[in-house]
Amino acid sequence: MAATVTPTHGESLVIWRRRKRLNQVEAAKEFNVHVDKYRDWEVDKGETVPRRHLGKLKTHEVCYLMRRRVDMTQRELAVRLGCTRLWVIQMEDGTAPADRLKQFWEVWCDDLRNLSNHASSDGASLCRSKPEHTKAMDRP
Repeated sequence: MAATVTPTHGESLVIWRRRKRLNQVEAAKEFNVHVDKYRDWEVDKGETVPRRHLGKLKTHEVCYLMRRRVDMTQRELAVRLGCTRLWVIQMEDGTAPADRLKQFWEVWCDDLRNLSNHASSDGASLCRSKPEHTKAMDRP
């Protein structure tokens, strides 16, 4: 996948929580903080947001972060893909193959790069350099 996604501190918490299948209340308890503080951390608000070292991101995790960064709902993505919201949920959870998501975000990033070549675009930074996690995403 050509898209670059290096997680912020907050995003690393979200991925860590999703991997452990915790909700925000349960994750807050793991850090011994109020759930409101934990929620702020997940959106990179607050003075000191802890970071979880994740290792290499999987394809479905990168796709989830891409959707989250562009503020697209699962329903909106499902419409664009021509599938159901449930299928998007399963692909982003890693319980269904994420090939359609990967292809969608590759095309989206290519389009964004083409636009940014002609005009300045803040969104192009989502897809710039190739991170270390992309090797894991090239696996079948």
